[in-house]
Amino acid sequence: MPDDAPAVPTDPDTVRGVAAPDERLVAAHRALDKVDRVRHELLAVRAEAVIELRDGGWEWADIGAQVGVTYQRAQQMARQGTGPANAGPARKHYDDATVEYPT
Repeated sequence: MPDDAPAVPTDPDTVRGVAAPDERLVAAHRALDKVDRVRHELLAVRAEAVIELRDGGWEWADIGAQVGVTYQRAQQMARQGTGPANAGPARKHYDDATVEYPT
């Protein structure tokens, strides 16, 4: 969506409150896209932090312990959030649809 587009609510109750089912579908789809983009960005931020800690001499087990996971999971977190899979959704065909959100 363009920068001047209205904010996309991600609260399920707000989206559920859209009266028309076709508009509710679009609203839910837009909200999911937004949540997906934020999730992918946060995965990248986490991966960067893990890599930075490793570069700083931290052991995998210590990184995992920092967030309550195993060293194997810490290794996986370093690989998440990078590469083309992190690009996020590419569904834009509904950008012009109008949604009447409840007030």
